[in-house]
Amino acid sequence: MAKQVCGELGMSQEPARSEAMRSKLNRLAERGWLRKLADG
Repeated sequence: MAKQVCGELGMSQEPARSEAMRSKLNRLAERGWLRKLADG
């Protein structure tokens, strides 16, 4: 989950930051850098 990634990276887990991270992770998955799991 995006909030977990933010926590592991030491970033703030407030909604604005986690939504920005979610967007970045989705772009990386579209480019093939990450594998998106069925549960998100």
